[in-house]
Amino acid sequence: SEIPRRHSLEFVGYRCPVVDAKGALSPNTMQELRKYMDIRNPMPCVIKNLPLFQRSVDSWDVEYLAQHMGDQLYHTFASSRDEKRFAYFFDERNEGGYEAPPIAEACKMTFKEFVQKQRDPKDGRAYYLQTPVLRYEGDQVTCAKFDERLEADLHAMDNKMMQQLAEL
Repeated sequence: SEIPRRHSLEFVGYRCPVVDAKGALSPNTMQELRKYMDIRNPMPCVIKNLPLFQRSVDSWDVEYLAQHMGDQLYHTFASSRDEKRFAYFFDERNEGGYEAPPIAEACKMTFKEFVQKQRDPKDGRAYYLQTPVLRYEGDQVTCAKFDERLEADLHAMDNKMMQQLAEL
């Protein structure tokens, strides 16, 4: 039997362009990025080897994040492990009242639970972490609270380089 497609046909065969920054935001790299960041015709691209968050690149892996992301609940979606389809909608945002059969189940869990469930195939499901920087407290959605070390990692971003990218 044929495995069902995971992506719409319009995405098949398309590759996102890759720009290699070679460790710096040089004039050549900036020139190459300008064609993707034109506000009249923006296009996605992957920028590799750009030390924008170097501290996170050097230290972050799944175990590190599980240790430092805390015990707050994150919005997560569950789907069949075979299909791994995570299309979703939110009833409260469906202002037109369109009928949309659920494809993935919305759930909330800690990052540690997400990692554990993703690694354990016993329940036959795959999981997608929707909002790793937001957290839920009852009906309130706020910014996630990480421990001091992860907060410091996030604040170690190269703001000058981010500003240069924003100005393209």
